[in-house]
Order: sequence, then structure tokens, then C-alpha cells
Amino acid sequence: MQAVSTQSPLINRARQEAVFLSSSLIDRCVEAALAALEGAERSAKSVALRLQLGEAMAALTKRRAELRAAFPGQVDQAVGEALMSAREVPASGARAPVADDDLALVEDAEVARFVEASRLQQTVMPVVEQNLSRLDSLMSSALGLPVEGLALLIAIDTIPDMFKTLFNVTADMVVAVLLSRGRSAEA
Repeated sequence: MQAVSTQSPLINRARQEAVFLSSSLIDRCVEAALAALEGAERSAKSVALRLQLGEAMAALTKRRAELRAAFPGQVDQAVGEALMSAREVPASGARAPVADDDLALVEDAEVARFVEASRLQQTVMPVVEQNLSRLDSLMSSALGLPVEGLALLIAIDTIPDMFKTLFNVTADMVVAVLLSRGRSAEA
């Protein structure tokens, strides 16, 4: 197990978020407990049990603000203690760090082929779409379909086309970053 750095920005952010959200989480827990106590009180058959459940609800309601105030500190303390104990684990059992190449799902040559195919597709697609649009209008006229409806179809097709373009651009950026990381690692 690798030693944990308590100064890691990711760990510090997760710790801060856990502390920040803990007061609302304890509120939800108290609400759930109150609802469960209320349900149990309604279904209780003996008066003594109803009284005990009612007293428990009153005590929980009375301590709600105290729990909300104290719980974030307790969460912060518990996380701090867990990080300290994780940091004290001896480094003798530490595993070697994982190299970026070990995480590769695709070979670099395959990524390069994908990038080239994507570039070719982006270059050819406008020409093909223009000709297909013209062919579609000619076919619609020949079949007696109104050409005005074609404009509506083209307008509607624009929205999915924007998502296709967004996907292609994002994929190209991801591939470019992966290639640059691979080349910088080789250098």
C-alpha cells in the first residue's frame, strides 16, 4: 500500500466537501429517524411503548441543532485520524507506481489511424452532405413531395449534427492529448 499524502489537493478537497455536506446529511438522518419513530409510535399497541417513542422523538428534536453543529467537527476529526493512520503504513509493502503505458487501451498506431480517419471524415463530409441534400431535393420534386418540408427536415437535422460535431471535436482533442502525453513520455 502506498503512503498517503495528507497534502494532496484531491484528498483535501474531498475532506472539505465531506465536512461541508455532513451537516445536511445529519439533518437527513435525523428526519429519517423521526419519521421512523413516528411510524413506530403510530403502530405501537401499548401505551408505554408509545410514550417511550414520543419521548425519543422529543429528545431527538431537542438535540437536532446540537447534532448539526457537532457532526462536521467529528467527521473532520475522523477523516484526519484515518489519513494519519494511512500515512503511517510502512512503505516496505508499497507497490510500484503504475506506468501510463500499463493503462493504455489502444496502441498508438491505432490512435493515429483513428485521428487520420476522423480528419478525412471531417474534410469529406460537407461535400457529401451538400450533394446528398441536392439529390434529396431532386428526388422530393420527382416524387411530388413539397420542397418546403425539406427545409424543415434540414433545420431539424442540424441539432443532431451539432452533437455529432461536438463528439468528433472532443474525440480529436482527447486523442491529441493522449498522443502528446505519449510522445512527451518517449522524449
